[in-house]
Amino acid sequence: MLPSWNDIFQEMVAAGAPKGLPVDLDTVRRQKIANIEALTKRPLVVYAVDVMSPQKTGNNPILALLNLSDKDGFTEATRRIDGTKLDVLLQSLGGLAEAVESIVAILRGKYKSLRFIVPSVAKSAATMLALAGDQVVGSTATELGPIDPQMPTGRGGYAPAQAILDQFDAATTALKKDPASMPAWLPILQQYAPSLLQECRNRQALSEKLVSTWLETYMFKGEANAADHAKDVAAKLNEHNIWLAHGRRVDLKWLKDAAKVNVLDLKTKPALEAAVWGLHLAIGITFSSSGAFKIVENSKGDALVGIAQMINLQLLPQPVPQPQPAQPAAPAPAPPPPP
Repeated sequence: MLPSWNDIFQEMVAAGAPKGLPVDLDTVRRQKIANIEALTKRPLVVYAVDVMSPQKTGNNPILALLNLSDKDGFTEATRRIDGTKLDVLLQSLGGLAEAVESIVAILRGKYKSLRFIVPSVAKSAATMLALAGDQVVGSTATELGPIDPQMPTGRGGYAPAQAILDQFDAATTALKKDPASMPAWLPILQQYAPSLLQECRNRQALSEKLVSTWLETYMFKGEANAADHAKDVAAKLNEHNIWLAHGRRVDLKWLKDAAKVNVLDLKTKPALEAAVWGLHLAIGITFSSSGAFKIVENSKGDALVGIAQMINLQLLPQPVPQPQPAQPAAPAPAPPPPP
């Protein structure tokens, strides 16, 4: 049976009591990492982002994404892990493809056998990272996502690169048929920078190239048709018009049955499934109980933890000054009595 949130929280409370702490987040969490290592006989590194509290990073949302600073986190967490095998527990909503490329170079430059354990979510660029492993490990709650790039729109948001290209093609077709429709299309077309369409194509090509190269080199290595298999999987994950939304769930069933990706379903290993879920809950409790928004660590305590500056201001209602009624003038003093 899988542990519950309350089970893990009570462990943290019990661990903190002898130290005079309300909870001991780090000790229990790192013990959960060690428990998994004991079952798999492989070292484990955690890379986890608080996906439920994006406001923690304030005006710097890139801090909560896979970014180039994470090279330091992975270097710190793996510097004392020798051997050729490594597992990475991965939780992230995505980030920069260029950062993933650098992280893969670090991990693959050191470890011959690399697995990514995804208890819950590894989306977008995190999906790219997971597919650089030899195996994806997960269970019922596991979901990856499409890898199609998202482009800044100039209005503070993002749009799929393919949607931008499709809209431009639609405008081109419509204007050829009816040039008089230009006033309707002009506000839309004015949003496009001169290089935006080519940037969309370049970004799509980069995502597909990286994933197909990693799949062919690692996960599909030894297959007779490894190159074609890798290109097919990468192309499907990169096609916005298949998934229709960047946040769509890509579950183990699709990975295993449709994409023929090397998957270990934790339902076949109940003890390991319970241990992984316990660590997942311990990470979640850490995020909800502290200012931490990103954790990169191992069971030995080698870690880089991103901590937001948490300022709680209690605003108390202040009394509103009330106008005071006019005070009557003091009576004039009585004249002195006659002598």
